Amino acid sequence: MGRKTLIDEAYVVYYEKSLVNPEAITARGIYTVRDYRGDYRAVETLFETKAMYLFEPGNCVMYERPWLYYSESLGMWSRDEWRSLKSISSLSNSVMAHKPCFCSYNSIRAAVQGTPFQYSTWEQYKGGDMVKFFDLAAKYPCVEYLTKLGMRGVVEAKLNGGRTYSVVNWRARTPLKVLKMSKHEMNELRTADVSVDPWMLHLRYLAKKEGSNLSIADIARISREIPESYQNYLNVALGWTNLGKLDAYFIKQLANPDTHRLDTKGYLLSTWNDYIKDCIRLGLDISNESVKFPKNLHRAHQNTIKQIKLKVDAELTAKITQRCKSLKRMQFEAHGFVIRPAVSSKELIDEGKALQHCVGTYADRYAKGETDIFVLRRLDEPDKPFYTVEIRAGNIVQCRGLRNCVPTEDVKSFIELFVSKKLLTKKRTRVGIAV
Repeated sequence: MGRKTLIDEAYVVYYEKSLVNPEAITARGIYTVRDYRGDYRAVETLFETKAMYLFEPGNCVMYERPWLYYSESLGMWSRDEWRSLKSISSLSNSVMAHKPCFCSYNSIRAAVQGTPFQYSTWEQYKGGDMVKFFDLAAKYPCVEYLTKLGMRGVVEAKLNGGRTYSVVNWRARTPLKVLKMSKHEMNELRTADVSVDPWMLHLRYLAKKEGSNLSIADIARISREIPESYQNYLNVALGWTNLGKLDAYFIKQLANPDTHRLDTKGYLLSTWNDYIKDCIRLGLDISNESVKFPKNLHRAHQNTIKQIKLKVDAELTAKITQRCKSLKRMQFEAHGFVIRPAVSSKELIDEGKALQHCVGTYADRYAKGETDIFVLRRLDEPDKPFYTVEIRAGNIVQCRGLRNCVPTEDVKSFIELFVSKKLLTKKRTRVGIAV
């Protein structure tokens, strides 16, 4: 860099003990600058406090100086004005995010000594400036024993703004009341030695509500095999059956020779949902167990696809054309492949016929914006159906080829590259890749 543009800026968060309340800790967010663009032999380290925090049991306060910045002509400039914020926020993730940000963990270690925060398990959540963690720990002391019980995933979900499905009573004072469990259930959970997160606890609640005889180990396994990105599909499926029956049925289907060796329970879930919807459209009696749970799901689904006569709908096509215009920016090419949004209901029907899957039935949902349908092609065969991709809420939930086969390794690598280049360009904390 030339010296005309050489300036160092940083944002540092430093913790101290409260001088007023022995149970409280404070933090300061400090904006600091070293400017080498003038006389480089007389560079000063300039710093001003940008934010102040107070964390005490049951109460947290944050103040920010909104008008504070540095310019070459004015130096470190600010209005002597502070504003109180309604909630604790991290400037490292907002107005200071474009600068190098640091947190003094040694200052935390010294500050928490002799306070309730000493036992908050903060060391296990190192990352960023920690203000969100201490805000959570001050409001909900249960953070300590949730972590010590091996439920760090639950705390992280709360910290990161993820869904917690109301599985935790954060204001309760005992572990059993916090987790809404009996002693027997708590002992079973601890004995199972499984990773616990809100999705797993949510599935436990569903199983308990429906009376399924599933152990904690079974539920933990199901939570891995049907990840949270399939929640909407699972909600639909549980309108027709229960979690225990569904799990037992999918175990049998995975052992079926017609099931692709790389298929997952997530794929089977979406396939079974589509099959049931086909049955309803065909007037079949899904209260009949042999209809609802066919011995060979793959063959039964292929049969219902053939029976449904789809017609090209001009109104749907017009809506899809409008959707396609807004999704065009997501088109992506690499490694001899191209992925783009489907352009019409006719293309979806032709795609389904060529690949022998049911994407034609997704035209209405695609037109309404309930899901996004993309077609994946080889660059040297841009008009020949190859794979079809469904994207919902930023997650790839299906990628299907001929007769619902899953992606080959080269297609999978392309999909992962597509996700990193297109789906992760916005600030997403997590993207599920079901390929």
